[in-house]
Amino acid sequence: MLEVNKNPDEGDLRQFGIAMLGGFVVLGVLLWGIAWFKAEPARGLFVWSGAPVQYIVIAMWFVGLFLFALSRVSLEVSRAVYVPWMTVAMVLGVIMSNILLTVLYFTLLIPFTLIRLSDPMRRKLGGQTYWEDAKPYEPTLDRMRRPF
Repeated sequence: MLEVNKNPDEGDLRQFGIAMLGGFVVLGVLLWGIAWFKAEPARGLFVWSGAPVQYIVIAMWFVGLFLFALSRVSLEVSRAVYVPWMTVAMVLGVIMSNILLTVLYFTLLIPFTLIRLSDPMRRKLGGQTYWEDAKPYEPTLDRMRRPF
């Protein structure tokens, strides 16, 4: 079904390093912004308050920077990080996609099927056949331009 590349080449490992740097920086910025918004927005966004969340953000940035540097320096060590990371990501992706599809099914499809406002197939209850006689039309040029 889905496979993890167990032997990535140099380009894959470098892309992995760039993705980790970008991902951890973006997640850190979002976390910092959420913490700033919830705490004291009047103090300023770039003020260091020593809150635990700020230490977590700095640690996330260093992890991203470390993984980026690792992908540039040592490909073997980067491969040792890449394979387990992608394996876990693949498993989480399969699980989350199934959960999301199930939630969408129960929140969208079932309510729309339970609420029937009309009979789209024009089934007449109690009839012996569902056949509808074709309505005759005049074969004019205007009708041929608009067949439906």
